Amino acid sequence: MKSWRTRIAAGLAVGAAALTLPLTATAATAADQAHSSAGGSASTSDWGDPADPVAGKWVILGGGLYDSYESCMEYNKPEFYSGITEVQCVHDPSEKFPNNYTIYGR
Repeated sequence: MKSWRTRIAAGLAVGAAALTLPLTATAATAADQAHSSAGGSASTSDWGDPADPVAGKWVILGGGLYDSYESCMEYNKPEFYSGITEVQCVHDPSEKFPNNYTIYGR
């Protein structure tokens, strides 16, 4: 029978791998999209409209509460995000958060 120390170490290693793999895949997807926009195989017309991110290749960078579209765009510049050349704020209000914006990038 293995010791508890060995079992705990193995459990931590499996847990770390389970967390790392999805995070790595997400980063790789964003990097691939950034590469495509910098002259890869995808044309600019394939990127779609940020108001319809399912149709385009926009990735969600985050979200927040802003007073206006302009303040959202002022706070979220492309140079703040690695591999992102274009940022767009989309007003996404809800009953609880009427000033909510979702930030997309490509």
